[in-house]
Amino acid sequence: MKKSLIALMTCVLLVGCMPALAGQIEGTVKPFMCVIYGISCPINQEDPVAATAEHIIVYTDEGKYYFVLNVSNRILARHMFGTVRITGDVKGKYNAIYADSLEAYDEGEWVKTWTTQMEETIRQIPNDIEKKARQEQNQHKSDK
Repeated sequence: MKKSLIALMTCVLLVGCMPALAGQIEGTVKPFMCVIYGISCPINQEDPVAATAEHIIVYTDEGKYYFVLNVSNRILARHMFGTVRITGDVKGKYNAIYADSLEAYDEGEWVKTWTTQMEETIRQIPNDIEKKARQEQNQHKSDK
């Protein structure tokens, strides 16, 4: 009985102290600098401000902004000024989200453009190519 009570209390404490909540945010992709200074920039995706933005965020209709911790700025920049929906673990205290997927609103529908699985697959390609090259090299050596 005592062990069950301790296990239950541990579970309650762990769940109660979880820093992240699974969730979803929707908003417009913008350079962070423009949001904090309250200025309208850049004009379009070719604008130098967009090209040099160090931090890109998702700005919601409620006036909140979120950093997307695990999605490259290069990927976010493709959606600059577009509406996106990001699903993942929201870290509200830090205005951040650890994304599982990113969808862009395009011609009346949501289109998935990035997921953690897609990223893992792409990162695996160089390893697969190298493995295949080694196998071919070993096969060539054994044929001699």
